[in-house]
Amino acid sequence: MKQEPMIRADFYRALTNSTSRGMWGQPIYGEMIKGHKISKIAVEYPVNGKKADLVVFRQLKQGEGDYPFLVIETKGRRMYPALSLARACKQAMNYAEKLHINFFAVYDGWNFLLFEMKYPHLIKVSSFLQVSDSIARDILSGLLEFEQYRHEAESLKKLPKVPDGWSFHQTIMPSIAKILASVTKPGVEDYWKILLAQWFPIIKEDGNW
Repeated sequence: MKQEPMIRADFYRALTNSTSRGMWGQPIYGEMIKGHKISKIAVEYPVNGKKADLVVFRQLKQGEGDYPFLVIETKGRRMYPALSLARACKQAMNYAEKLHINFFAVYDGWNFLLFEMKYPHLIKVSSFLQVSDSIARDILSGLLEFEQYRHEAESLKKLPKVPDGWSFHQTIMPSIAKILASVTKPGVEDYWKILLAQWFPIIKEDGNW
């Protein structure tokens, strides 16, 4: 099983390769996502005395400064990954909040989960053993699409499906829902069940059942 440093390095390499020529937007529905360039990928980026594994930056306009766009936490792959992924999701959400980023994700060498800070809203779940350049590009261009067109993010739909969606929903997502619910609405009993119900259509669409 791959260890976290190798997983992080592979993800960094794929992100860097996928944006080596910049990303000013992809043609979508005959239009362009204008003014968005993925400009920099930072490794172990300092956040309030800690370090976020990967932070993706963008430029809103050419020549302007870099703004944090996406934070990704990586973990080593585990035989029973639910608790590890849940803790990583909580950490990534904390970094996103501190950096005023709207998107956060976690990856453990097999499971990939992508969230929006609102709610927190689950955007995508996927499974892949190797982060290819094309997967990294689909993640980044898909997020740009999602931000502008919401649920019409065609690039995100290209990501590999979860092989066993039912098991993923039953064994992994409850732990993640519980730990994020404890942060977002700690005073609401069983809020994690509400989150899980909201996420169910996404998991259903993204997994084989």
